[in-house]
Order: sequence, then C-alpha cells, then structure tokens
Amino acid sequence: MSDVRTSSRTRIPRTALVAVVALATAATTTSASGSAAPSTPPGKGPGPAWSASPVLPDDSVMTDSVRPGGHTVWAAGMTAVRDANGGLVGFAPAMWERNERKDTGRKGAGRKGAGRNNTGWNGTGWYDTGWKRLATAPVPAGDHVRFNAVDASSPRDGLVVGDYAESLGGIVTQHWNGRKWRTALVPVPEGTRNAGFLSVDHLDSHNAWATGWTAAPPSAGLPDRPLLQHWNGTKWRQADLPDLGEGPGGGFEVNGVSAGGRRDVWAVGGISTAKETKPLALRFDGSRWKKAALPPVGDAPAWLEAVVTAPDGTAWAVGQTRPPGGGRFGFVLRYDGKRWSEVALPEGTPVLSSVALSEGEPVVFAGAGRSGFSVLRRTGGRWTSMDLPATLGGAPLRTWNVAARGNAVDVLATLPQVDDRLLAPQVVLTARR
Repeated sequence: MSDVRTSSRTRIPRTALVAVVALATAATTTSASGSAAPSTPPGKGPGPAWSASPVLPDDSVMTDSVRPGGHTVWAAGMTAVRDANGGLVGFAPAMWERNERKDTGRKGAGRKGAGRNNTGWNGTGWYDTGWKRLATAPVPAGDHVRFNAVDASSPRDGLVVGDYAESLGGIVTQHWNGRKWRTALVPVPEGTRNAGFLSVDHLDSHNAWATGWTAAPPSAGLPDRPLLQHWNGTKWRQADLPDLGEGPGGGFEVNGVSAGGRRDVWAVGGISTAKETKPLALRFDGSRWKKAALPPVGDAPAWLEAVVTAPDGTAWAVGQTRPPGGGRFGFVLRYDGKRWSEVALPEGTPVLSSVALSEGEPVVFAGAGRSGFSVLRRTGGRWTSMDLPATLGGAPLRTWNVAARGNAVDVLATLPQVDDRLLAPQVVLTARR
C-alpha cells in the first residue's frame, strides 16, 4: 500500500466551502497594515518550521490539496468568472500542480504581473514557485462548477470531484490516467437543483469513494439527500446504506470518507432526529455498510467532519460540537480496530474540520479560536501545536485544510488582495516533521 494512501487524505466540509470563498473575498479588504504585503520567497518563510509557496493564480480559490508524489502537490479549486464590468458572477473549476524541485526562488519574469500562474512576488521581483495550471477537461461556461476535493493513489492515477453541472446533467468528476484528465459524470435524481461531491478517497485505479449531497427545489419540500458513491475505474455507483433510524423529521449527512483497504472503508457525518443531532460513522467491510457504535460526546449537537484510516485498521475522526452556553468546539474520536473512543483535546480547542496522517500520527486543523487558526499533531500520546504562522511578510494569513504525505504537512492559506484581483492570492504552507 502506497504512502499516499496511508497519510495524505483530508477534505473540506460543505459549510466550510462557503467560508473559504468568504475568507478569500474578505482578505481583499483587510490586512495588518491596511495594505497587502508581499509574500516571502521559499526558504525564507514565516518561521523555522514552515515554508510558503504562493500559487498566485488570477482570481482563484483553492479548496483541497494532495501529494500524488513525494515532490509534487496538486491543488484543486475554482477561478472567478467576471461579467463585462469585471464583477464576480460565478466560478469555473481549476487545478494547479507544483513541482518542489523547481521551487528554487530563482528570479522569474522581470515585469510585475507576468507569468502569474507560476511566479511569486518577493518584494523586489518575481520568482519561480514551481506552480502551473493543469489542463483539465473542459466544463461548459455558465454552470459555475467548483472542484471541491482531490485525491491520488499515485502520480499516474487520481480523481478530482466537484459540483453539479446542469448543462451536463450530472456531478462533474474528472479522472487522471497519467496522460490526461477525463470527465466522469455522476447521474443525479430528476428535478435536482444542485448537488456535488465534497470528499474523495482514491484507493487504487478501480476503487475510490466520494461523499456529497443532492438538493431538490424548495418547492418540492424535500430535504437534501446524502451521497456516498463508489468509483470502479469507469463509473460511479451509489452505495446501499442501512436504515439509520433517523425517524420522521430527521435526516443524516456524510461529510468525509477514507479507505484503509477494499474491505475497510469509513464514512462519517451526523444524524439528526426530532430531538438531537449526533455524530455518525458508517463502515464498509467489503460487502455492506453498517452503522458503528460511537461514544457519547455530551448532550449538545455534534457531528463529524472528516476521517482518516491507517493501514493497521485504526482510524481517526474529527468534528465539532455546539454546547448550550455558546461557541463551537472540536472533538476527536479514535478507532483502535475494535471500538471508537474519544481522545481528549487541549481545553478550548475550536472546530476541527480536517485530519491527515503524517508518519503514522494524526495531524488536525482547528478553525479560528482565541489564538487564531492552528494545526495540532499527536506525538507520544500528546497533542502539540505545530505553530502555524498568523502572518506572512507582515500580512495576515487566513488558513484552512490540512493534508500530509510522509513527513510533509501542507496547509492552504490566503493573503490580502494584491494587484487587481477580485479574490485574494493563495498560498500553500508546508512544514516537515
């Protein structure tokens, strides 16, 4: 089993996707000094543990990343679509790739603004960041599709998943076969208003899983329907899920999925009844899905956002709870191969939205708390902060989403606006454990 499969998977929840766009837009008008500061070149990042690689595509937002190889990073997301007056009217899907061997900081184009797709500004000139825009399969203009999640089992085999395209009649996903990206549409129920995949885990060329949702028009009076689908290398198929007992007026969602093997797949989310909302975990044993027993996490509404599996059959899941006194806080569950149990976090840890494995240990991303955004890693039975930087070159960083492969940990971030972009420039922060 490849190192990619055991350590790289993470995802960003649907509610957070809206926040990502809001953060990128808000960053265009705020900074520590009132104006955007230049980012720093590789090797001179925000601290001794982190380096910064500006992606700097025009008017774009990243939503997810993965390392298909040891020195390659893929970032998925969207680019802004403008009207004739330059106003933001929608998005188009986009992918970028970075070759770390080319991220040398050498001087790039001499004209400011030239070559934005693969250059970064260091305050005096542009330098080569190693990033380039990937040629994905075309999607019809006007559908406003995003790429929401990406994963790969190798540099020659990967999947990126996105939103429903009305003109195509299905959810847009694209498969990388080592030569080109090809579209694989996911059929949706008749009358669907919008839909999409938000998490994907690519096990091998014939096995991948994705989670998402479909929504009918408000006039239909129907709730969102969760999606949990399997990719067999050619097409997608909805999983047969058990009766979860949510009852009248209830419902459930699946936010994240992770496959430790063909017969070891976990999907997590939340289940609501007329009285409460609780975390949900489902397991696939190779033949059918079953609801797993979870420990109580208090009486407050709570649900899981993401899960990651390990090759030894263990797993980690993260989520959030909203106690009656106010606020939102994170919690962590661990599966030891037999049962799930809660793992204590430092007091006051905010919402946990993503989790990955780095050299066999969990790394989690915590949303903005009293001390800002943070990344925590589990070492020797204890949680320690990885000292995620709050600023870069004097400008505030807004961060989300953690991914990892081997000893490399990647976090997506955004800076305040520079030049004439509608959205803020994007940055990938990388630390080596």
